[in-house]
Amino acid sequence: MTLSLSRKALMLVSIPLAFEVVFVASLATLLHQVDYERSREAHAREVAMHFNNMLRILLDRGSSLVFSYLANSEVFHKRFLEGQKQTDREEAELFELVRNDTYEKQATEKLMKLNKVVRDNLANAATSMREGNLQEAKEQWTKVQSAMEELRANYDEVVKRHEEIQRERKKAQFQYRRELELVLYAGVGFNILLAVCLAIYFNRGTSQRLQVLIDNTKRLAAGQVLMPKLDGDDEIAYLDKTFREMSESLAKAMQKERAVVENAAEMICTINSQNRITTVNPACESILGRKPGDILGTNINDLIFSEDRQHTMQELNRVATERSKTVLEARLLKNDATTADVSFSAQWSESDKNIICVLHDVTLRKNIDRLKQDFVAMVSHDLRTPLTSIHMVLDLLQAEAYGPLSKGGHERIAEAESNVERLIALVNELLTLDKMESGMLELAESDVSVDEIIKSAVEMVAGVAEKNEITIEVHPHPGNTLHVDEERITQVLSNLLSNAVKFSPRGEKVTIAVDEIAGFLEFSIIDQGRGVPFNLHEAIFQRFKQVERSDERKKGGTGLGLAICKAIVERHGGTIGVESEPGKGSKFWFRIPHVDAHKNLGTESSGGA
Repeated sequence: MTLSLSRKALMLVSIPLAFEVVFVASLATLLHQVDYERSREAHAREVAMHFNNMLRILLDRGSSLVFSYLANSEVFHKRFLEGQKQTDREEAELFELVRNDTYEKQATEKLMKLNKVVRDNLANAATSMREGNLQEAKEQWTKVQSAMEELRANYDEVVKRHEEIQRERKKAQFQYRRELELVLYAGVGFNILLAVCLAIYFNRGTSQRLQVLIDNTKRLAAGQVLMPKLDGDDEIAYLDKTFREMSESLAKAMQKERAVVENAAEMICTINSQNRITTVNPACESILGRKPGDILGTNINDLIFSEDRQHTMQELNRVATERSKTVLEARLLKNDATTADVSFSAQWSESDKNIICVLHDVTLRKNIDRLKQDFVAMVSHDLRTPLTSIHMVLDLLQAEAYGPLSKGGHERIAEAESNVERLIALVNELLTLDKMESGMLELAESDVSVDEIIKSAVEMVAGVAEKNEITIEVHPHPGNTLHVDEERITQVLSNLLSNAVKFSPRGEKVTIAVDEIAGFLEFSIIDQGRGVPFNLHEAIFQRFKQVERSDERKKGGTGLGLAICKAIVERHGGTIGVESEPGKGSKFWFRIPHVDAHKNLGTESSGGA
């Protein structure tokens, strides 16, 4: 079982701390013993000092008594009396010092009794001397000498005893000092050893295992096999387990990524700073007819068609220099010397210091575009001109320029004219839509009033509205001005009006409303027709899309009108849409920036350029 990191950290703190507590306690005990021995030694010295003081005072009193008698000096007599006070103080201090020591207390009491005898005899001797009784004074001096001898003997015994105590205390102090030094040195050594042992334990249990995680991280980055799994149930083992699970997940993700890259239809490659291809997926074979091994290490410059080479290399160099991305189209050389049209999506990778390119084969789309251009050219030159000629001939026939026609003939020619007009309208709308989508349609913009646009559009559909008994009503609106291509915006409004008239029941009305909404003018055409299902609100603005399949036959039209309206409105910076429910009529609307907003947008664009 491996201890957790929290328990290891607790051990690293608690074990040295416990040792320090024991170590400090031991030192404190030894220091206390040393201090105790010192205090006992000082106590013995102080007791001996007081005994010496008392003995000295007694001797001084005896001398002062003799000199006071022989010299009849009052000074020595005062000194004799003062010595008595000093003796009392010394006795009081001695009793205070020895009150806690039985032996010292008994010895002191014995000495104090002898001291009292000496003091009394000295007092008696002093009295006899003053009275002139020398015989009595001599006897008292004899008693003083005897008591002093006994006092001195007892004092020597006490001093000897205290000298022995001092020697024992010094010896004990020396012993305690040695023990203190031994504990100190042993504690420091053990502390160092404990720190080394704990460091080794922590290194084996933690640092080495952490190093395994670090090595595994490097191995994972290098794509190498990971080191064996760590044992235990601590945090490091859990981290190792999580890391391995992450490594497995990452390996699976990378495997999926490789599978996606290898099976992708797009050619995916990386280009280094020398413009050489360092990695490429198998899709290069289907796009360029070259295997990955044939392309690796090749300079991308050698694969680009000569006419597209300069622009393509400039864009790739810009991506590498600016650490950015770009999208462009170019032609690449295939293995059979033909070219493939591809769409480049190039992006700088900061981690790899390479350009990652995704190449999508757009050869089919390019070919379709070319076919469409050829078709539009054919429609424009080979279809519209003959249709116009047929329409002119039909007009002449209808006018009986080549002779009279029967009623049935006029009807057949009228039907033929209607069909030709529809074909011409279809051709014109196809050409218009193609120009818009290719960006070739120029807008002749000018300031036009909303009233003029509405008036022109209403006039264009007035005949159809009158024929279907539809009333066109224009709601009051502010007299705004638009900066637009008048002909194209009128075309949009008239187309929406025409649809509203065609799909409205007889006797109903179609309403035109204009409102100002956040810098835009919104034109709304509201009818009471059958409505548009919700799922077709977006689809009806696509090519050839109508609400019902029979509308083309019953109502006429080509299915391109709304697509053209959407293209014109978006070219003007606006939007178009419909709000409708089946059976509840429709509201078609489009929004165009009004003249002030349009000019402000133009100014900002110019400033930004």
